[in-house]
Parts: sequence; structure tokens; C-alpha cells
Amino acid sequence: MALTAALSSSIVGVTAGLILVPGDPGYDACRRVFNAGIDRRPAAIWRCRSTEDVQRAIVAAQELGLPPTIRGGGHNVAGLAVSDGGLMIDLSRMREVHVDPVAFTVSVEGGCTWATVDSATVNYGAAVPGGTVSSTGVGGLTLGGGVGWLAGCAGLSCDYLIGADLVTADAQHRFVDLRADPDLLWALRGGGGNFGVVTRFHFNMFDVPAIVSGSIRLTLRELPLAIATLERVAPQIPDSLTCSLTLISDKLSDKYVSIDFACAAANTSHAIDVAAWFWSHFKQQPLPQLDFGYLKTQAMLDPAFVEPRRCYWRSCYINELSNDFSAALVDAFAECTSPSSVIILEHLHGAYSREPIGGAAFSQREHSFNLAIAAQWTSGAEDEVHKAWCKRTHNALTQFSCGSAYVNYVIPDQDVTSRQMYHEDSLARLRTVKTRVDPSNLFRANHNILPLSNLNSEASR
Repeated sequence: MALTAALSSSIVGVTAGLILVPGDPGYDACRRVFNAGIDRRPAAIWRCRSTEDVQRAIVAAQELGLPPTIRGGGHNVAGLAVSDGGLMIDLSRMREVHVDPVAFTVSVEGGCTWATVDSATVNYGAAVPGGTVSSTGVGGLTLGGGVGWLAGCAGLSCDYLIGADLVTADAQHRFVDLRADPDLLWALRGGGGNFGVVTRFHFNMFDVPAIVSGSIRLTLRELPLAIATLERVAPQIPDSLTCSLTLISDKLSDKYVSIDFACAAANTSHAIDVAAWFWSHFKQQPLPQLDFGYLKTQAMLDPAFVEPRRCYWRSCYINELSNDFSAALVDAFAECTSPSSVIILEHLHGAYSREPIGGAAFSQREHSFNLAIAAQWTSGAEDEVHKAWCKRTHNALTQFSCGSAYVNYVIPDQDVTSRQMYHEDSLARLRTVKTRVDPSNLFRANHNILPLSNLNSEASR
């Protein structure tokens, strides 16, 4: 009650939000995130309904000395949305989506998931490139880059960000676009949650007249041949097709490989032709039944990432799929300790490799594949067993990596530095922007970009 009173007295006017503290009804439900292994207890949760609520929450966080965290969709595996003893700024009730079919743009509030956005844009034959799981939050994915099923033909989520309503550390509301603040817009395109709270994202849309998707199921014994085939075919894959290879275990004794793909094209016939071409490299049988439509494509991997599960990830970029790599992959997955765990190899090419107008802080565009080792399980008593498998697998495969990692797949104890997530020139520019808008590093519950005043601390890491 004392904290609630202090929060209430620290604001001017009446907030439309709701403040929760430990013991309040709804507190435990609000602090939960996608990763059931995250059990952190913030000092308070501010359930915002507007940009003004967010401004008041930031003022309160500063006055009361409560480090803020930002919850959008709550899907980040590292659980960056919540901290012990901090103030969670919860945007989950801010879910308005507005499509402008004339400008071919869409504005999206910060609490939206991609499923909500996709349902709105699909009616116009359009999309903003999202992720690979429909329950992912728009905010976290976009601010970290945003690799998804349209990466080959359209690029990243952040590439379509043309503006943002941002509340910075001084509690000021700024509209950011290429005219108002090109450096800050550049930083929001992949620089993470380092610069403030985005209450509304403004995106260009991508025309998706036709899209088909499907899966090629192979046995684990066929993995080396599938890896060799993917390495050989990868340079020929057209931008219209995006694919990933996933190692799955329905039961520990029943492990298999799923090559999932999506193809967006000017018409359905062309999309099917490209899908059939891709399929023919892996299977001799005729092309099976495909899924049609963007909503089905976006939900293709949803069954592999159901809630609630405890999660622990490791990741790295890989440029070459050698025989030694595929052998190590087979050995590692043979020792998998949970039937819910997966290993995903995402192919990166086409529009993914090209920066948007105005550029983007996301700078890891030269790589060919992104590897994610996702340990998932349900019992807290098994935490160390499954984390150990994930770490062993990552250690065995690190020798094939490029030494860098995708920011959205990094967890704090992976010991990945900012230099491994951003190129040096991008990191220097990010620090400059950070110093301008958040010199005291208020927003640090993230993959932190330190302001220039803290540069010595960063160098000593």
C-alpha cells in the first residue's frame, strides 16, 4: 500500500492505467512472461493504456529509484520485460492497430503481438514482415531486428519501421521519423530497447498477393544429406522463398527433421512453382498439400513454442554448412534431454541482406544462416539438466560460428558482448544516440548499449 501511495503521489493528474504491487489481484498473472522459467517480482507493475501513462510511469520510476522494464508481448526468452524490484511498464493493454490502405501503412500500439497485426493487414493483401511465431510481440522483435517468413522477399521487421511514438528517459514524448530525427529512427531499427518506450510503431506495409507454405519431413538419419543439399541449393533460392531447418523430437525416441518454407509471389501459381522447385531437391515424391494464406504461414511454428514452458536458448550465426557441422549437429541432437527442445537453422538471404532507406542499426546482414538452440521443458526440477544440454550443444557448434549473434536470440548469461551483436561502426553510432537520449542509462534492462560516459566500463567487460 505504501508503494502504491508513493506511486500515486508521484504523478500529476489521474492516470487511466492501473498500478499493481505484490499481493494485489492480478499481480502474479501480469508479471508472468513467455518463458515460464522467469520468476521475477517487480516492486510494481504499471498497466498503461496511453502514452501519457507511460510518461507518468517513467517519472515515477526516476523519483522512486525503480529501474524500469518494458513489457510489450512478453515473448523475449531472456525475460527482459520483468526484473526483481523494478517497475514494469506494461503495454499489454495497448493493442490498437490502424491500417491506412491509401498510404499503405499501419500504426501499431506497443502491446500488440504479430497475430493481432497480421489479422488487420491481411484484409488488404498486405503484411509487415513479422517473426516466425505469431504470439511474438511487435515491439521486442522490431527493436531487435525481426527475422521471419518474409525475410527473403521483404527483409526484416525493423526495415519497415518508418516512425515511432517514443517516450525517452526525460519522460518526453517524441515522434521519430526520417525527418524529425533520422539518427534515432536508425537506432530503433535494431538497437533494442535502449532508447525509451515505443508506445506506437508506424510501419510501411509489404504487398503479399499470394503466399504458400509447407514442410518437408525427414528422418534424423537424413539430416547430413539435407544439410548438404541446403548448402548446395542455398545460392539458387530466389528471394521469394524463405526456409528454415528444424530438429524436432515428439518423443526422445522419435527425432526428426522438418524443413519449413514459405513462398510469397505475385500469384498463387508462381508461388506453388517455386515451392515445387524447392521441394524437388529434398524429396522425389510429388509436392504434397500446401497451406495457403499469410495467417497460416505465420502460425506454422506455433506448435513448437507453446506456453507455459521453461526456456533456455543459445545462438550464433553460421556461414558454411560443412560435413563436420552436420555430423556435430546429429551428435548433439541425439543427446537432447527434452522432447520439447528444438534446434533451428534459419536461411538468410535476399532482402534480409539489404538495408532500408535511412539505414538500420541492425548490422549482421552478411551471414547465411542463423542457428538457435532452444531448450524447452516444464518442470523446474529439471532446469540444470536441460540448460546443460543447451550449453554443451552450443559449445560443440561454436567452432562453426562466425563469432556473432542475433540480438533477439541472446540471453544475458551467454556472455555475448555488444560487439558480437553489432558492427563496430554501428555500435559507435548507437552509443552516440544513447548518450543523447538516455545519458544516465535509465533503460538498461536490455542488451545494453552504454552511453559514452560509461565507455570505460564497456571496454573492461
